[in-house]
Amino acid sequence: MLKRDYGDDATQTTCATGEIDNIRHLARVWAARILDRMGRPARHSRLETDVLIELGLLEDKYSRQQAHEVLDDRERVRALRRELEAIDWEARGHFARNLQFMVSRFRLSEPDCAVLAFLAICSRFEWLRTLVEDAACCSHLGSPAECAAAATGVSIEAVWHALRGEGRLCRCGFLEYQFRASVDPIDLPNLENDIRLGIWQPDFGEGFLERRCMRSSAIGADQELQPDQLSESFRYILELVRAMLDGRAAAGQILVHGKPGTGKTQFALQLAEYLSATRFEVLESRRGHHLNAAERLHCFLGAQELLRERERCLLVFDESDQVLAGSSGFMSSRSHDWDKAWLNAIVEGAPVPGIWIANDIEGVHAATLRRFTMIAEMPELPEPVRVDILRDKVKDLPIGEEWIQQVARAQSVTPALMEQAARVGRALGGAPREAIEAAMTQTLEGHCRAAGESFEPSRAPNGASVELPYSVEWLNTRPEIASIVDAVACTIDPAGRLLLHGPPGTGKTRLARALAERADRPLRVVCASDLLDRYVGATEKNIHTVFESAARHKQVILLDEVDSLLADRSNAVRTWEVSQVNELLARIDGFEGLLLAATNRPEMIDDAVLRRFDVKVCFDYMKPAQAMQMLKALIGKHDEINRELRDTLAGLDRLTPGDFRTAVRRLRITGTAATPETLVNAIVEEVAGKPDNHRPIGFTAAVG
Repeated sequence: MLKRDYGDDATQTTCATGEIDNIRHLARVWAARILDRMGRPARHSRLETDVLIELGLLEDKYSRQQAHEVLDDRERVRALRRELEAIDWEARGHFARNLQFMVSRFRLSEPDCAVLAFLAICSRFEWLRTLVEDAACCSHLGSPAECAAAATGVSIEAVWHALRGEGRLCRCGFLEYQFRASVDPIDLPNLENDIRLGIWQPDFGEGFLERRCMRSSAIGADQELQPDQLSESFRYILELVRAMLDGRAAAGQILVHGKPGTGKTQFALQLAEYLSATRFEVLESRRGHHLNAAERLHCFLGAQELLRERERCLLVFDESDQVLAGSSGFMSSRSHDWDKAWLNAIVEGAPVPGIWIANDIEGVHAATLRRFTMIAEMPELPEPVRVDILRDKVKDLPIGEEWIQQVARAQSVTPALMEQAARVGRALGGAPREAIEAAMTQTLEGHCRAAGESFEPSRAPNGASVELPYSVEWLNTRPEIASIVDAVACTIDPAGRLLLHGPPGTGKTRLARALAERADRPLRVVCASDLLDRYVGATEKNIHTVFESAARHKQVILLDEVDSLLADRSNAVRTWEVSQVNELLARIDGFEGLLLAATNRPEMIDDAVLRRFDVKVCFDYMKPAQAMQMLKALIGKHDEINRELRDTLAGLDRLTPGDFRTAVRRLRITGTAATPETLVNAIVEEVAGKPDNHRPIGFTAAVG
């Protein structure tokens, strides 16, 4: 036998020679029926002669004209058909057994079975496939469906019904995506590759089909699900899935989305374990080949059918972004509407409860989103929860509690990154604690920066971290800030908008921390780098995300260096510069919590922005009395401050709390003991290094 009889993958099949001869006879019968029905082909058409040689109508390679002459002899073609049909044919062997298995397992109708067999045999014998394509192109049959009807005896209506997107063959994932996307009626439908090859194999069955589309998860969750720690929407998901598994609610699909590494997949694993459900995952790769979106959707369809009759199963479709978005991975512009309708039908009609996990759903069509029973965004974890998770991840490592607390402050550090850092720490074995902490810090910082996220490395307790005494009494503000802080502390749900403006180092950011602490709320510092994006529209999306998250977690927002975000729109050159300010203004208006904005250049801010703030707090340089109070707090009561140092400190122009912090840090770095003399000298040097473009304030009065 020639290899062309089997197609390119013939060597991978294991059917015995007798079975091949039996199936070959059926293929010849079908070919004769198609030749009989197609009539005389058009004179200008180009027909392949392989099928004529196979059927004995030609003995060798002839010219195209002679092939037409053979087909013009209609009586000879009809006689060949009658001769082949007169020979008894019996369904036997691996192919027949596997076909019957698919009919019973997937509840296929007789037309479904006939079309499935026709496509499988066409893929097996290249000469038959070529005949179908020629007949569809060059005869009145006009389509592969007409050829299938002519060959199998099934009505053309039943064939088209079997091939449609809502049919069982498509719903079970047996047909390749390209056929569903095609608008060309002469394209021969293809079986999905694993089905096309596997249907000839002796081991084709339940296990084979399961391996091609899903895997069961034998890996347990790192932690048990704690329902009392779930947000409200995820508690609803828990109860909804429980009702689906118990049969009290119809099966549906749930979409969980959010930033990478926030624990979406872990939640699905924990949920299945908590509800005593068997968890299956749609394959992402098969035999080393990464599956594209269309192939993964085939896997989802097959898994749904295989799990339909099983009890308490949960199917997880992880990394579903590309499938949902209909991106270039498998949806072309000419077939987008068809694809959308097909995808919607898949989501809406899935018989097994499922959780779809995606990072970004912005590109998903609203019609598709409506098909999900419930959609929830995985929230960013509050700091206390991040501390607990990180502490659990590194419990077997010699890690200090201070390092854990410092790292957990960074919202960009997700549970997935924590686990990655913990692996690095374990790999270092018996290294000193400082080395392990440094390596883990570098791991976290590298991942965060690569993802465009901000991350401050933890501060080691070696003196590099400077936390100074603090009091709002040391801030020179108009109006007085102490009363505002007290008012915030007395409010159950503090709300308001404060604009903090003044020279650098005057305590604006530190005041924001103090207000958040007095309000007993976490502080979220937002810089321009956290919001601005190179892509049009992405900045607005980031703004939306920040405010939504802050409202959900009841955070105090500090917009640091806000002049870079809310610049005067009259100076805008591009439309997106205006739209960014508009988006931020809208979010500021709608935010019901405590919002602070800090800037050194209030004159750069849009006038409409200034009107949004309830109180504009002006920060000025420290008064002599305030500077002396802060100095005393730094050196303690045991050190005496002489008259000369008092006069020196009082005579300093443009003195800020930030100068004290820098001076203390300088002394620690140089290893100099902090005495009144060394500290005042360091402050003098710091003030002297400031630029001269300032207005004189004139702290000249001596402190008594």
